[in-house]
Amino acid sequence: MKIRCLLTLTIMLFAIELPLSAQIKQLNELVYTKQYTQLEQVLSTSHLSANNRMLYQAFLANVFNQPETSSVLLKKIFAGKIGAGDSKLQFYLHRIAYDNYVKLSQYKGAHTAAEQLVKDYRAMFSPSELTDQLDENKIWAALANTPVQQVQKQASSAIPVKKDMAGLWNIPVQQQDSSYLFIFDTGANISTITATYAQKLNLDVIKSSEVRIDGGMNGVSSKVKLGMAKHLHIGKVQINNALFLIFPDSALSFAGGAYKINGIIGLPIIKALEEITIARDTMHIPLVADKRPVPHNLALDLLQPIIYMDYQSKALPFTFDTGAQGTLFSDNFYKRFKTQLDSISKKDSLQMGGAGGSRRMNIIKVPQLTFTVDHKPVLFRNTQVSLETAQVSDKYYYGNIGQDMFIQFTSMTINFVNSSVSFGDRKEPAK
Repeated sequence: MKIRCLLTLTIMLFAIELPLSAQIKQLNELVYTKQYTQLEQVLSTSHLSANNRMLYQAFLANVFNQPETSSVLLKKIFAGKIGAGDSKLQFYLHRIAYDNYVKLSQYKGAHTAAEQLVKDYRAMFSPSELTDQLDENKIWAALANTPVQQVQKQASSAIPVKKDMAGLWNIPVQQQDSSYLFIFDTGANISTITATYAQKLNLDVIKSSEVRIDGGMNGVSSKVKLGMAKHLHIGKVQINNALFLIFPDSALSFAGGAYKINGIIGLPIIKALEEITIARDTMHIPLVADKRPVPHNLALDLLQPIIYMDYQSKALPFTFDTGAQGTLFSDNFYKRFKTQLDSISKKDSLQMGGAGGSRRMNIIKVPQLTFTVDHKPVLFRNTQVSLETAQVSDKYYYGNIGQDMFIQFTSMTINFVNSSVSFGDRKEPAK
């Protein structure tokens, strides 16, 4: 009887240990493939030790815009050498440690962490990713002695939004008695400005700060300088020490000069506003953001906002870009749903343009695709799917969501406090 009981206990312990090991493997894979909302769901029902749970809580705090919390957890993880046997996981942990500094505008810490990241985990980067990381390191090195960005809300704001000839949202940016229209662009990792408007806004140009910057999904590069705006106003919000990339005027001029961009308000400023609602021709910024917990469908992967949309009952990550005229689905989307897409699509090509240049890309055109977001249907008609890899870093994203999605609703609210994107009523019924 004792032998049988011991054998039964051994089998039970073994049965518990195997699922736990498999669960950790599953959680790691969700981290690596940027499935953060699914990671949160699986973690909530898992039976992990406190130390193992802490690992994934650090990731979730980072991507759901709680960098201070993530940093505290990481200090405990590194001090206890938790998960130290998994080199890939350690690489990802050190990368979010670096990113927490970036999200907090702590540039000296970002530079130190970035240098250590490349030194210890160089082999973990692809050649393209390593080049991008080294370029980022130059930015943080140049900014090491500059002050952090600060935002002060004086009251709630109602700001006029004007669409330019490219259909992109422009908002007024004030400095002293002057006001200029800048594009509101969640897809811009850092705010951008032309050399001419950098002078108009009296930006402090950082010495020896010339760096190479990719022009966006087109992959074209430009050499730019870094500048800091001591004070800017967006409605009743004052932004101090706002970082800008200063491009040559020609890099933000298109169609032979028929369309020119003055500047672009990017993610570091946008997320500091905490909550934004865009309805018709007005942007509303509340004095106090809604902090009530809701299911997350927005994440920040480094300085890239990600929205999760359901397609065929699968939650898929997409980059979230208010500065894009239309949605472009990626080659990852094509590969995953190739059989279906080939049966309903036609081959075509697309001219991709951005700051720094343009190039032609092979695509297919699909008559209609239907998704769900915020429990509402979203239709993409005559939409485009890339047959080419746009960026190496996009290998887990299924596309870049643009204006053609947002304009289907009467309003859109982006809340960086509770990491959610919600929408008003549909402007037309789903078919």
